[in-house]
Amino acid sequence: MTLHAYVAYCKACCMYVALLLHIAYLVDCWGDFLWQANATL
Repeated sequence: MTLHAYVAYCKACCMYVALLLHIAYLVDCWGDFLWQANATL
């Protein structure tokens, strides 16, 4: 595995992890929002 391929792989992996974290964050925020809305009604 060349260094260039390794760097490309690392970048792809980092982007994948960032995407998963972003989705988890959005789901968490949406869950909090629904919970708050439910509590106020």
